[in-house]
Amino acid sequence: MMAHSNDTPTLEEKPLHTISLISTIFQEEYQAGSTSLGEILHDVVELYQGHWPAYEPCQVGYHTLQHSIEVALLTARIVAGWNRSEPESFSQDHFVTVVTAALFHDSGYIKDRGDTIGFGGKFTFDHVARSKRILAEYLTSRDWPISRINQTVALLDTTEFNHTPDLDESFPDPLTRRLASILGTTDLIAQMSDLNYIANIRALFQELEEAYTIIGRKELERQGHRVFDSAEALLHETVNFYEHKVLPRLRNFGNVYSYLVNFFGNGRNPYLESIVANLSVQLLGKDSPWQRIGSILTSLGAISQDQLAEALRRQKSLANPLPPPQIVSFQRRFLNWSNGATEQKTLGDILISMGAISPATLSQGLISQVLPPRDFSSLDREQIELLLKISVMLHGACHDPWVFQQIISLTASQIGCSGGSILLAVPDRHEMIVAVSTLLAREHFEGKTIPADKGLAGWVFSHGQAAIINSIDTDTRIEKALDRRSPNPPQSILAVPMCHNSGRFGVMEMYDKPDGFTDDDAALLVMIANIIAVALGDILASS
Repeated sequence: MMAHSNDTPTLEEKPLHTISLISTIFQEEYQAGSTSLGEILHDVVELYQGHWPAYEPCQVGYHTLQHSIEVALLTARIVAGWNRSEPESFSQDHFVTVVTAALFHDSGYIKDRGDTIGFGGKFTFDHVARSKRILAEYLTSRDWPISRINQTVALLDTTEFNHTPDLDESFPDPLTRRLASILGTTDLIAQMSDLNYIANIRALFQELEEAYTIIGRKELERQGHRVFDSAEALLHETVNFYEHKVLPRLRNFGNVYSYLVNFFGNGRNPYLESIVANLSVQLLGKDSPWQRIGSILTSLGAISQDQLAEALRRQKSLANPLPPPQIVSFQRRFLNWSNGATEQKTLGDILISMGAISPATLSQGLISQVLPPRDFSSLDREQIELLLKISVMLHGACHDPWVFQQIISLTASQIGCSGGSILLAVPDRHEMIVAVSTLLAREHFEGKTIPADKGLAGWVFSHGQAAIINSIDTDTRIEKALDRRSPNPPQSILAVPMCHNSGRFGVMEMYDKPDGFTDDDAALLVMIANIIAVALGDILASS
């Protein structure tokens, strides 16, 4: 086994969380922990951090530790989805084998110790062979049987993009052949579904550019490789790349990504939703309509950046933990409020007390924040009445889930769709929960979560932008996006972020409009979500 350092590696929050998810899936699938899997996860972290004697730390910008463990997590999820739906399940050894292959599939980008040339991008066109060598050496050090080493190393051939392996010939055993299909699939799906796809394209091009410089563009073209002039050219090729390169490979691998629906168990495949969002999402401009009140007031010219900074400083100084609640009469609470003696001060309150703005200016800013003037001015009478009804319902005495279900139903009736959901983020778990839904019966969503970085909801939450996907299952670029055995999978989705002055905390989705959602629908839903978010933010803050 590779020598370990004495200290546990220091990980960023997201890789650490992703690793814990892999271990949790194993535990849930096999009702047991795995010392072997835990050691392998630890060792691959040390490899990427440069603690192995023979290798430098990983220095490339895209094929990083995070990418490798994201592929491993996706691999684990598909394996679990298969186990939950097929009569012949993968064993614990199968699970560890394919996850290990996923963890090491791009290790070939890591330079040998003492190599001072480049960052590792120079290995782009032969990294699979290097990865296989590193993996074989590692598994030998762990005393794996030679037959299992050969089998695990061979799985990496499915990630060689310029080569289509003959699965039947290379993997005679049916379950091993399916593992090969899973790894070949997850390497592609993880890349295409990444929420930071555009930024990662730029990091990927930097790796390619290093290879172009060291090997030579003409030599690579002579070898049959496509050479790109810029990151923009690479990005521009994305849709064509997906349709003519990725999809045929996914078909060759048996479309095993459909087992993700079985894993998540809610009729949806969040990874494919993320791909559709990256490829063909309709955005309402480059920025979210939502702005924090400080940004709105500065954009109106009501306050300066210095005044905003001072107000934020004062707000932070007042943000001390509240004393235990005391029973105070309504009359006393009203008098305290009217005299400005409340414990917590909003940014607007502080700006008024500073003399930076008038109450009228603050009111204008608050209204513009929830009801953007450009969008509000385009509403018709029925839509304005809907906003009024929602406001009345939210400011009543009852805030039980039925209130929000009724709001979703009223909104669905106005837009002309089948229903919707409200999803709330759980930041410390990197997940989103379905808090309210009119599409699914409660038993289909209660207690279930989706990754906060996958699916259209995750895309909208992460980017803070409204988005529309029409005809998910009939999009020619997506096959088997939804499992027909699952209850009521949506065919089209409109999603908008839910924001409060403390930041984004959820997403509101509407489903299945027969003639497709429009930008006008999205503008209306943004305002509805803003109104709900104000009420929900107050509810959550007081809980």
